[in-house]
Amino acid sequence: MRIPGMSNPVPEVAPDGWAGVATQQLTAPDGTTVVLQRAAAGELARAYPVGRGDVSVRIENVGSEPAPALATLIQSIWQADPECRRIVLAVPSEDESLRAIAEEAGLGRAIEVDLGADRVVQLMIAESEEAKKLTGEVEEMPGG
Repeated sequence: MRIPGMSNPVPEVAPDGWAGVATQQLTAPDGTTVVLQRAAAGELARAYPVGRGDVSVRIENVGSEPAPALATLIQSIWQADPECRRIVLAVPSEDESLRAIAEEAGLGRAIEVDLGADRVVQLMIAESEEAKKLTGEVEEMPGG
């Protein structure tokens, strides 16, 4: 699926996921460059309860309007990949600027995790409508 203005398309999703696609790099017209990867295949695999369809996003270069570019990317991933329930961005704990960009793009703070080698990050997450419904159902359970 091609994202308007992005240099490369989001990989089409096969029934078994992004088979054979380790990572995918995309560049927005403003210069923001991101790398997509299945969260279960990357450094976040043991950082939280990863779903098999979760996608991790790493921002390689911040362009002139990164929040709108990231928001567009998030919406495009939902359209391209019905198996994706969460989109996750690991923000270094001290990076207030990147955290603000993520929040403006619609990601919410989830948890802080230690990835080792003195790397502590705040996981910023966007959830699909289906995942939000499941989260709501769990929160409504007695003791939840």
